[in-house]
Amino acid sequence: MEKFDDLNSKFDDLRQCSINFPGDYSEQIALELGEILNISIDTELIKKTMWNRTRKYGEESICLFRNEHDNRCFILIECDPGDWIYTVVVRCAIKDYELVRTTLHSLYEKYGKEEGLPIRHIDELKDCMFEESNDLIKIIKRHNL
Repeated sequence: MEKFDDLNSKFDDLRQCSINFPGDYSEQIALELGEILNISIDTELIKKTMWNRTRKYGEESICLFRNEHDNRCFILIECDPGDWIYTVVVRCAIKDYELVRTTLHSLYEKYGKEEGLPIRHIDELKDCMFEESNDLIKIIKRHNL
């Protein structure tokens, strides 16, 4: 199976949420989420992807980190080649979802505030696994994964 083949799959026993954030904080966000979800984060890959000035849409703009015990659970960072705002998508077990959601929100508040991004209410961060046009589906299409 290819690296991105199963991203479009839906699972009743998992939850998924996403948020946009300033790209300069990718490492910190990934490390904090990785600790919660027991996912190893390759910070060198994040740096390499972020600072690749020739990057285009496609696999080279995506950092994907999977849980080694359940590869359906992951942290995906879209390092948009044309923007300083990136998207993070997290898919996790139901038991981890509230902690992931509140952590994402607090990280957004912390880093977004520093960069002057609009305030987001935590209710805006919701399970989007079964939404027809969630951020993950948009990323898959945009990057032709």
